[in-house]
Amino acid sequence: MKKGTFLGGVHPFDGKELSKSKPITTLSPKGEMVFPLSQHIGAAATSLVKPGDSVLVGQKIAEAQGFISACIISSVSGTVKAIEPRLTTSGAMTESIIIENDNEYKKTADFGKERDYTKLSKDEIRTIIKEAGIVGMGGAAFPTHVKLTPKDENSITHVIINAAECEPLMMVDHHIFKKHLRAIIEIMNLMLDATGAEEAIMGIKGKNMHLLDPQIVKETEGTRVKIKEIPDIYPAGDEVVLVYETTGKIIPEGAIPIMD
Repeated sequence: MKKGTFLGGVHPFDGKELSKSKPITTLSPKGEMVFPLSQHIGAAATSLVKPGDSVLVGQKIAEAQGFISACIISSVSGTVKAIEPRLTTSGAMTESIIIENDNEYKKTADFGKERDYTKLSKDEIRTIIKEAGIVGMGGAAFPTHVKLTPKDENSITHVIINAAECEPLMMVDHHIFKKHLRAIIEIMNLMLDATGAEEAIMGIKGKNMHLLDPQIVKETEGTRVKIKEIPDIYPAGDEVVLVYETTGKIIPEGAIPIMD
Protein backbone atom coordinates (compact mmCIF):
# COMPACT_ATOMS: atom_id res chain seq x y z
CA MET A 1 0.00 0.00 0.00
CA LYS A 2 1.18 3.54 -0.77
CA LYS A 3 0.52 6.66 1.18
CA GLY A 4 -1.98 9.06 -0.35
CA THR A 5 -2.04 12.83 -0.61
CA PHE A 6 -3.65 13.28 2.81
CA LEU A 7 -2.69 11.84 6.18
CA GLY A 8 -3.79 8.24 6.43
CA GLY A 9 -4.77 7.89 2.79
CA VAL A 10 -3.84 4.65 1.04
CA HIS A 11 -4.17 2.93 -2.34
CA PRO A 12 -5.57 -0.53 -1.48
CA PHE A 13 -6.21 -3.14 -4.14
CA ASP A 14 -9.87 -2.59 -5.03
CA GLY A 15 -10.48 -5.68 -7.15
CA LYS A 16 -13.05 -3.82 -9.25
CA GLU A 17 -11.88 -5.45 -12.47
CA LEU A 18 -13.46 -8.63 -11.12
CA SER A 19 -16.95 -7.17 -11.43
CA LYS A 20 -16.87 -4.06 -13.65
CA SER A 21 -17.79 -6.00 -16.80
CA LYS A 22 -20.73 -7.75 -15.18
CA PRO A 23 -24.11 -6.47 -16.46
CA ILE A 24 -26.82 -5.11 -14.18
CA THR A 25 -29.24 -7.94 -13.45
CA THR A 26 -32.86 -7.58 -12.35
CA LEU A 27 -33.84 -10.08 -9.69
CA SER A 28 -37.57 -10.48 -9.06
CA PRO A 29 -38.52 -11.39 -5.48
CA LYS A 30 -40.29 -14.71 -5.10
CA GLY A 31 -42.27 -16.49 -2.41
CA GLU A 32 -42.70 -15.15 1.10
CA MET A 33 -41.59 -11.55 1.66
CA VAL A 34 -40.55 -10.26 5.09
CA PHE A 35 -40.82 -6.52 5.83
CA PRO A 36 -39.34 -5.69 9.28
CA LEU A 37 -41.08 -2.75 10.92
CA SER A 38 -37.69 -1.59 12.20
CA GLN A 39 -35.21 -1.63 9.33
CA HIS A 40 -33.67 1.81 9.76
CA ILE A 41 -32.24 4.04 12.45
CA GLY A 42 -34.94 5.71 14.55
CA ALA A 43 -38.41 4.66 15.65
CA ALA A 44 -40.02 1.53 14.22
CA ALA A 45 -42.91 1.98 11.82
CA THR A 46 -46.48 0.93 12.73
CA SER A 47 -48.27 -1.61 10.55
CA LEU A 48 -51.20 -0.37 8.45
CA VAL A 49 -52.25 -3.87 7.36
CA LYS A 50 -53.42 -7.05 9.07
CA PRO A 51 -53.33 -10.75 8.22
CA GLY A 52 -55.59 -11.55 5.29
CA ASP A 53 -55.28 -8.11 3.65
CA SER A 54 -54.42 -7.86 -0.02
CA VAL A 55 -51.60 -5.48 -0.90
CA LEU A 56 -50.22 -3.92 -4.09
CA VAL A 57 -46.80 -2.84 -5.30
CA GLY A 58 -46.21 0.71 -4.06
CA GLN A 59 -48.72 0.44 -1.20
CA LYS A 60 -47.69 1.90 2.14
CA ILE A 61 -47.94 -1.00 4.58
CA ALA A 62 -46.41 0.70 7.63
CA GLU A 63 -46.47 4.32 8.86
CA ALA A 64 -43.41 6.20 10.14
CA GLN A 65 -43.54 7.10 13.82
CA GLY A 66 -41.83 10.29 14.93
CA PHE A 67 -39.41 12.51 13.03
CA ILE A 68 -36.59 9.99 12.55
CA SER A 69 -38.53 7.08 11.15
CA ALA A 70 -39.50 5.78 7.72
CA CYS A 71 -42.63 4.48 6.03
CA ILE A 72 -42.46 0.97 4.57
CA ILE A 73 -43.71 0.29 1.05
CA SER A 74 -44.59 -3.11 -0.39
CA SER A 75 -42.45 -4.17 -3.35
CA VAL A 76 -44.85 -6.97 -4.31
CA SER A 77 -48.55 -7.66 -4.59
CA GLY A 78 -50.06 -10.47 -2.59
CA THR A 79 -51.65 -11.33 0.75
CA VAL A 80 -50.53 -10.54 4.28
CA LYS A 81 -49.91 -13.91 5.93
CA ALA A 82 -48.89 -12.73 9.38
CA ILE A 83 -47.37 -10.00 11.50
CA GLU A 84 -44.82 -11.66 13.73
CA PRO A 85 -41.20 -11.49 14.94
CA ARG A 86 -38.59 -12.57 12.41
CA LEU A 87 -34.81 -12.77 12.59
CA THR A 88 -33.15 -9.85 10.75
CA THR A 89 -29.60 -9.14 9.60
CA SER A 90 -28.98 -7.27 12.86
CA GLY A 91 -29.32 -10.58 14.71
CA ALA A 92 -32.48 -9.42 16.50
CA MET A 93 -36.02 -10.77 16.34
CA THR A 94 -38.01 -7.90 14.86
CA GLU A 95 -41.77 -7.51 14.39
CA SER A 96 -42.36 -7.96 10.66
CA ILE A 97 -45.11 -7.97 8.05
CA ILE A 98 -45.11 -11.25 6.14
CA ILE A 99 -46.54 -11.08 2.60
CA GLU A 100 -47.09 -14.03 0.27
CA ASN A 101 -46.00 -12.75 -3.14
CA ASP A 102 -48.56 -13.57 -5.85
CA ASN A 103 -45.94 -12.86 -8.56
CA GLU A 104 -48.41 -10.62 -10.41
CA TYR A 105 -46.84 -7.31 -9.30
CA LYS A 106 -50.09 -5.39 -9.50
CA LYS A 107 -49.44 -1.72 -8.71
CA THR A 108 -51.33 1.03 -6.91
CA ALA A 109 -53.12 3.51 -9.17
CA ASP A 110 -50.58 6.29 -8.59
CA PHE A 111 -47.44 4.12 -8.64
CA GLY A 112 -44.70 5.88 -10.62
CA LYS A 113 -46.69 9.09 -10.88
CA GLU A 114 -44.59 11.82 -12.45
CA ARG A 115 -44.37 15.22 -10.80
CA ASP A 116 -42.62 18.42 -11.84
CA TYR A 117 -40.40 19.09 -8.82
CA THR A 118 -39.73 22.65 -10.01
CA LYS A 119 -43.36 23.43 -9.17
CA LEU A 120 -43.27 21.86 -5.72
CA SER A 121 -42.43 23.56 -2.43
CA LYS A 122 -39.69 22.28 -0.10
CA ASP A 123 -42.28 20.78 2.22
CA GLU A 124 -44.09 19.05 -0.65
CA ILE A 125 -40.84 17.47 -1.87
CA ARG A 126 -39.97 16.29 1.63
CA THR A 127 -43.44 14.86 2.18
CA ILE A 128 -43.32 12.92 -1.09
CA ILE A 129 -39.93 11.48 -0.16
CA LYS A 130 -41.15 10.57 3.33
CA GLU A 131 -44.31 8.89 2.02
CA ALA A 132 -42.19 6.87 -0.42
CA GLY A 133 -40.15 5.46 2.47
CA ILE A 134 -36.83 6.48 0.92
CA VAL A 135 -33.79 5.89 3.14
CA GLY A 136 -30.02 5.94 2.76
CA MET A 137 -28.19 2.87 1.52
CA GLY A 138 -25.75 2.84 4.43
CA GLY A 139 -26.01 0.58 7.45
CA ALA A 140 -28.20 3.04 9.37
CA ALA A 141 -30.71 3.35 6.48
CA PHE A 142 -31.17 6.95 7.63
CA PRO A 143 -34.52 8.41 6.47
CA THR A 144 -33.83 10.72 3.51
CA HIS A 145 -36.55 13.26 4.32
CA VAL A 146 -34.75 13.95 7.61
CA LYS A 147 -31.49 14.68 5.80
CA LEU A 148 -33.38 17.17 3.62
CA THR A 149 -34.84 18.96 6.67
CA PRO A 150 -31.95 20.76 8.39
CA LYS A 151 -32.52 22.57 11.68
CA ASP A 152 -31.30 25.84 10.19
CA GLU A 153 -32.03 25.90 6.47
CA ASN A 154 -30.12 29.14 6.00
CA SER A 155 -26.89 27.47 7.14
CA ILE A 156 -26.85 24.87 4.35
CA THR A 157 -24.82 26.09 1.38
CA HIS A 158 -23.83 22.84 -0.36
CA VAL A 159 -25.29 19.44 -1.10
CA ILE A 160 -22.48 16.93 -1.58
CA ILE A 161 -22.98 13.69 -3.47
CA ASN A 162 -20.62 10.90 -2.44
CA ALA A 163 -19.61 9.18 -5.68
CA ALA A 164 -16.15 8.11 -4.51
CA GLU A 165 -17.09 4.43 -4.24
CA CYS A 166 -13.95 3.55 -2.27
CA GLU A 167 -14.89 0.08 -1.12
CA PRO A 168 -13.22 -2.89 -2.86
CA LEU A 169 -15.41 -4.78 -5.37
CA MET A 170 -18.22 -2.20 -5.21
CA MET A 171 -19.39 -1.20 -8.72
CA VAL A 172 -22.81 0.36 -8.11
CA ASP A 173 -21.73 3.95 -8.77
CA HIS A 174 -19.68 2.79 -11.77
CA HIS A 175 -22.81 1.51 -13.54
CA ILE A 176 -24.95 4.46 -12.45
CA PHE A 177 -22.43 6.94 -13.90
CA LYS A 178 -22.55 5.21 -17.27
CA LYS A 179 -26.31 4.71 -17.53
CA HIS A 180 -28.07 7.25 -15.33
CA LEU A 181 -25.93 10.41 -15.13
CA ARG A 182 -28.72 12.68 -16.34
CA ALA A 183 -31.06 11.30 -13.67
CA ILE A 184 -28.39 11.91 -11.02
CA ILE A 185 -28.13 15.54 -12.06
CA GLU A 186 -31.92 15.92 -11.94
CA ILE A 187 -31.91 14.51 -8.40
CA MET A 188 -29.13 16.92 -7.41
CA ASN A 189 -31.28 19.81 -8.60
CA LEU A 190 -34.24 18.43 -6.67
CA MET A 191 -32.14 18.22 -3.51
CA LEU A 192 -31.09 21.84 -3.97
CA ASP A 193 -34.74 22.85 -4.16
CA ALA A 194 -35.56 20.76 -1.10
CA THR A 195 -32.78 22.19 1.06
CA GLY A 196 -32.39 25.70 -0.28
CA ALA A 197 -28.65 25.12 -0.76
CA GLU A 198 -26.74 27.17 -3.31
CA GLU A 199 -24.75 24.43 -5.00
CA ALA A 200 -24.59 20.66 -5.37
CA ILE A 201 -21.24 18.95 -5.85
CA MET A 202 -20.65 15.36 -6.90
CA GLY A 203 -17.24 14.08 -5.80
CA ILE A 204 -15.94 11.41 -8.15
CA LYS A 205 -12.52 9.79 -8.34
CA GLY A 206 -10.31 10.84 -11.25
CA LYS A 207 -10.05 7.29 -12.57
CA ASN A 208 -13.84 7.22 -13.05
CA MET A 209 -14.24 10.55 -14.84
CA HIS A 210 -14.14 8.76 -18.20
CA LEU A 211 -17.43 7.06 -17.32
CA LEU A 212 -19.31 10.36 -17.50
CA ASP A 213 -20.98 11.39 -20.75
CA PRO A 214 -19.01 14.52 -21.83
CA GLN A 215 -22.11 16.16 -23.30
CA ILE A 216 -24.08 15.81 -20.06
CA VAL A 217 -21.10 17.10 -18.06
CA LYS A 218 -20.87 20.11 -20.38
CA GLU A 219 -24.55 20.86 -19.78
CA THR A 220 -23.81 21.40 -16.08
CA GLU A 221 -21.42 24.29 -16.79
CA GLY A 222 -22.73 27.51 -15.29
CA THR A 223 -25.46 25.69 -13.34
CA ARG A 224 -25.91 24.95 -9.65
CA VAL A 225 -24.54 21.44 -10.19
CA LYS A 226 -20.78 20.81 -10.14
CA ILE A 227 -18.77 17.66 -10.79
CA LYS A 228 -15.56 17.62 -8.77
CA GLU A 229 -12.65 15.27 -9.45
CA ILE A 230 -11.19 13.96 -6.21
CA PRO A 231 -8.02 11.91 -5.51
CA ASP A 232 -8.06 8.17 -6.06
CA ILE A 233 -7.34 7.51 -2.40
CA TYR A 234 -9.00 5.49 0.33
CA PRO A 235 -10.98 6.69 2.28
CA ALA A 236 -11.92 9.58 -0.04
CA GLY A 237 -15.56 8.58 0.48
CA ASP A 238 -15.45 9.30 4.22
CA GLU A 239 -17.82 12.23 4.74
CA VAL A 240 -15.27 14.42 6.53
CA VAL A 241 -12.63 13.78 3.86
CA LEU A 242 -15.17 14.22 1.04
CA VAL A 243 -16.33 17.59 2.36
CA TYR A 244 -12.74 18.81 2.48
CA GLU A 245 -11.87 17.47 -0.98
CA THR A 246 -14.94 19.05 -2.62
CA THR A 247 -15.27 22.36 -0.74
CA GLY A 248 -12.04 22.89 1.18
CA LYS A 249 -14.03 23.12 4.42
CA ILE A 250 -13.03 21.27 7.57
CA ILE A 251 -15.76 19.68 9.68
CA PRO A 252 -15.15 20.48 13.38
CA GLU A 253 -14.23 17.52 15.56
CA GLY A 254 -17.35 15.83 16.88
CA ALA A 255 -19.66 17.59 14.40
CA ILE A 256 -21.42 16.19 11.34
CA PRO A 257 -21.66 17.91 7.93
CA ILE A 258 -25.38 18.73 8.10
CA MET A 259 -24.63 20.78 11.23
CA ASP A 260 -21.68 22.64 9.73
